[in-house]
Amino acid sequence: MNSKYNFALINDRALQSIDSVLSRWLAGGKRQGNEYVIANPTRLDSHVGSFSVNLTNGIWCDFATGDKGGDLIALVAYLDRTKNGEACKALGQFLGIDPAIEHQSHAQHNAPPPPKQKPPSPDFEPIRPIPEGALKSCPTSIRNLGKPSQYWDYLDSDGKQILLRVMRFDNTAANGRPKDYRPFCYGKNKAGRVAWYSKAPTIDRPLYGLHKLATTPVTAKILLCEGEKAAGAAQVLFPDAVAMTWPSGSKAISKADFAPLRSRVVWYWPDNDKAGSDSIAPLRAVLGVVGVADFTPLNIKLFAQHSPSTDAASGKATLSAATDSNQWPSKADAADALALGWKAEHIELLLKNGLTGIPKQKPKPTEQSNNSDITSRYQSRPEGLYSFNSKLEKYQCVGGPLQVTARSRDKLSEGWGLLVNFQDFDGVEKTWNIPGCFLVTEGGNKAVEGLIHRGYRLASHRDAKNQLREFLMGYDTPQRVRLVNRMGWHGHNAFMLPDRVIGEPTEPLHYYNDAPSLCKTSVSGELNDWKENIAKYGSNNIFLTFAISAAFTGPFLDIQGSESFGIHLYGDSSLGKTTLLEVAASVYGHPERGEYTKTWRTTANALEGMAAAHSDCLLALDELAQIEPRFIGETVYSLCSGVGKSRATETGNNRGTQHRWRIIFLSSGEKTLSDHMAEANQKPKAGQEIRLLAICPNPHKDSENRLLLGNYEDHHSFNTGAALSDHLKAAARRFHGSPILALVEAMVATDRENLAAHLNTARENFKFEILGGTASGQAHRAADKFALVAAAGEYASQIGITGWKRGWATYAAGRAFRSWVAMRGGDGNLEDTKAINHVREMLTKYGESRFSRWESDDARIDEHAPRTMERWGFRKTVTEQDSMLGDSSENTYYLTRDGLKDMCKSFDIVHIARLLKERGALETDKEEGRLTKKVRLPGSGKKAVNCYVINLSALLIDDDSLTGEDGSDTGDHWDIPSL
Repeated sequence: MNSKYNFALINDRALQSIDSVLSRWLAGGKRQGNEYVIANPTRLDSHVGSFSVNLTNGIWCDFATGDKGGDLIALVAYLDRTKNGEACKALGQFLGIDPAIEHQSHAQHNAPPPPKQKPPSPDFEPIRPIPEGALKSCPTSIRNLGKPSQYWDYLDSDGKQILLRVMRFDNTAANGRPKDYRPFCYGKNKAGRVAWYSKAPTIDRPLYGLHKLATTPVTAKILLCEGEKAAGAAQVLFPDAVAMTWPSGSKAISKADFAPLRSRVVWYWPDNDKAGSDSIAPLRAVLGVVGVADFTPLNIKLFAQHSPSTDAASGKATLSAATDSNQWPSKADAADALALGWKAEHIELLLKNGLTGIPKQKPKPTEQSNNSDITSRYQSRPEGLYSFNSKLEKYQCVGGPLQVTARSRDKLSEGWGLLVNFQDFDGVEKTWNIPGCFLVTEGGNKAVEGLIHRGYRLASHRDAKNQLREFLMGYDTPQRVRLVNRMGWHGHNAFMLPDRVIGEPTEPLHYYNDAPSLCKTSVSGELNDWKENIAKYGSNNIFLTFAISAAFTGPFLDIQGSESFGIHLYGDSSLGKTTLLEVAASVYGHPERGEYTKTWRTTANALEGMAAAHSDCLLALDELAQIEPRFIGETVYSLCSGVGKSRATETGNNRGTQHRWRIIFLSSGEKTLSDHMAEANQKPKAGQEIRLLAICPNPHKDSENRLLLGNYEDHHSFNTGAALSDHLKAAARRFHGSPILALVEAMVATDRENLAAHLNTARENFKFEILGGTASGQAHRAADKFALVAAAGEYASQIGITGWKRGWATYAAGRAFRSWVAMRGGDGNLEDTKAINHVREMLTKYGESRFSRWESDDARIDEHAPRTMERWGFRKTVTEQDSMLGDSSENTYYLTRDGLKDMCKSFDIVHIARLLKERGALETDKEEGRLTKKVRLPGSGKKAVNCYVINLSALLIDDDSLTGEDGSDTGDHWDIPSL
């Protein structure tokens, strides 16, 4: 097949027009001496210069890969991935030359190809701008042809400069042709003489109608015609379009400058002949390089199928079926249509009959960008993404519909990518942020694989993958979104959830994580459904109310600047702890494990991502026993710190991508934190137990109600607590997600400073009512967290989410706080409580074995008593007689400094002595500030020694205030601020 084409002729002509050829196949490069350099478009080459074309002989080479060729036909074949014969045909079509040998003489066929020569320098150079005096001297006639029958001025955009004047001469005797055209341009010749010459510029010839283009909106259609006369007639038939043309007709398409048409929608009216139909492909190619928004040739066959007419009754334009097969003659153009009676009204009817083919989708605002070649070669239609195949002269399907909505980047303006939308095979809308690095690694396979993994429909032909990658790589859009890796507040007016942003962010936000979304919020049912089937059962049920209030607390953490914290619900199994957890989770989404509810069974790194994904929300973690006991303490600290680990890059620098969050997490399990840590021989620190507040949610003292009602006080006609739990679990799976939307929407619409002031008032009132005058700083910190839960529950109630009476959420939080106090042994510092408990435990457990019995008043002991091993001190028993209560005894323990130090290892014995004195359990001398007492101990001779004298009975007094279950305080008198 290749033998049918004259390769030498095509290569020679291509060298003469090498600038146009390179603009068509390798647009965007630059000259470096005698070389044209550009990044190789067939591979992901970021180094401009490794691929170059010699402008003198057309030899090209990619020095990075070794690909090379000896002429421009080989270059086109390489770029289009076709054979040389097809490349020769495409190049000849672009140049307007028929490459077939049959069109050449036998002598020409056998003649050796002409030697390759350097393209001659231009013998004429246009001058811009044209001096005002020269404009007035522009020729209006030619000596040997006389005055033209018509002439057209190619004006610049402001309509003042005559860039080119084209004259038409009819019935000229000079050459015997029926018509002749002569261009005139102002410039200088080889000799340097400046004047008007009957020449057109060699390249970048101006378009006819630039002054009209400059004064019309960008949405106006552009109608290109072959010739100035046709353009004038087309302007009459298409009054809303801008009719334009280029100099010298279809054979000079590559010499015209179509750049002003960038991003425009272009229609083309070719002449009704072979030259007109052949001009469509090269014109499409050139306009594709320019970057027009769309190119559509008119279906001129319709002019032969219809006749223009006018309705006699109404005077309206109509179309009738053509009766004369020759009514649309050969070579006919717009001027002929006007002469044949066509009017603008007839053209409107013809447009409805498909004059421009199937109507195209209007480009979206995101497509109004510098997409250049991409938007002309690719079309996003309702049925899919299409790419123009220059060999087939038609658009070819790449895959399903794909919309690029924005370019994305993180808060550091790094991690750039493309945000795309599409539908998977089930019709589910998908949004994916494609990291930019996916487009350049492994030939773009990671981007294509990611789309297919998410259900994108890719066409089956072998070019589809490369076309998709090319579309994504070349697409540009001015739209921007900011990538964020945490939920919750972003600024004061925007709250992010996985599927939406509530409020008005300062810029569009998109949640992005390289793993599937960990925060699975979802909505099922209306808010009233959730209120009637779930929230109303919080009435008269303290801990159900408290769990729901805790779920509402997350969005308030940022407003109050509060630290993250957790609430751990512990106790016997099957009493309703998991139900409380699931009801709280239903505020956000489906409560089932694996959906919104998570488990403690995870790694530290995964927990960071999980916390960030639930920032300013609730994190529900079931079954504390599933985490290793030796890790639980560190994990609690990590969750409450709000900052993930710093991680290094390959060079050792900080990545700067730490997770950050503020959360409240609700936990459940059968054991407390301290019990769980004890399994690994660890003791919890006070800070850990203040961050994870342990509550036993069972309010019953008697076993019967404990088993019957579980963690509830009112079964609400369900007969048992288990039946109420079953109802709540089923209802939570049916109705969920709407409460958090209602809460955040109300918060976004509320003035942030006023809301913060309201919360502060509610919290201070709570702490005033709940704390005693001797409460420690640790109790104050814990009470502040319970106060925030109370304030969140009251806020949700006052805006109509829960249906609870005013003050009920506060009362429930108060009862929960008392339960926490009872669990830890008082509202003092935990370290102090542990120290006193340790002394009591040691004296109770080892009072007989570690202390020698001292019965007499003298400083001597019974030498016949069993010997005390590893003695801490002495024990004296005093018996008292009481006629009403009977005899009683009290033990007093005498310890030297070394004995107390040995008994209280790992404690500060001076601090312990002060605590014992405050409790009235330590006897001291009357001297102020002393913690010891001088006593003559057995074995110390006549000299009294300093020792610690401890009365055990003072340490055995019960503190009834720790139970918190008196039930007398309903909270009705508490001051609950109104919104």
